[in-house]
Amino acid sequence: INTPNSGWKDNYRKVQSKINVSLKNNELDFQTRVMLSGQYSTLTRNVYNNLPVDSTINSKYFDPVWNISNDVSLNETNTEHPQVFYPFKTTITLKYDSKNIIETKDNIFNINVGSWFKPIFYESISNETRFLDYYPDFVGSDNYSYLLEFNKPIKLVDEIDDIKILNQYANLSFSIRQMSDNKLLMTYSYSILARKVEKENINNVKEINRILSYIENLKIKVSLAEK
Repeated sequence: INTPNSGWKDNYRKVQSKINVSLKNNELDFQTRVMLSGQYSTLTRNVYNNLPVDSTINSKYFDPVWNISNDVSLNETNTEHPQVFYPFKTTITLKYDSKNIIETKDNIFNINVGSWFKPIFYESISNETRFLDYYPDFVGSDNYSYLLEFNKPIKLVDEIDDIKILNQYANLSFSIRQMSDNKLLMTYSYSILARKVEKENINNVKEINRILSYIENLKIKVSLAEK
């Protein structure tokens, strides 16, 4: 029996989403496509089909993209039957909405976007002294693109610096751009490159995990554009 080698190019999750944002109603409507391949397909696709999952692995694998607040309404789910052969590619399309993501204060709209990204990492590593080499679950890439279309012209209140980190363990990038008077584009890419990190180099993992934790709590601020 030949077991397929699980390589970087085969293991991926690609999330593409368009969000209609109503500032009047504080409502966001998501139309999202999730493409899974390789280990991401094997470990996460059952979440979208209400099928059993492996309770022994990192619970972050079981966090679906629509789990972004405590009031989400999941309105539509369509799942392609996964390929029967490796790398078991499948695509899920989703429609969901929330009215609990935008906070308004002094005419500033704070949008909690950190929960829209679902990177797999182990937070405990950041706080422990390492005596053994670290073996990531697998190499692969996790990519997200969110296009927010507002019902009114807006402007970013606080510019968020681009994130670009590359070390022997991983490659991480994040950016947010104003594409037009009512559109913002957020892109995020997290690639694990190393199958093994020697204990002497564990700071490479900690560096990446610190930024992942920062993004998990990220908010963007917008205001209505002046007429």
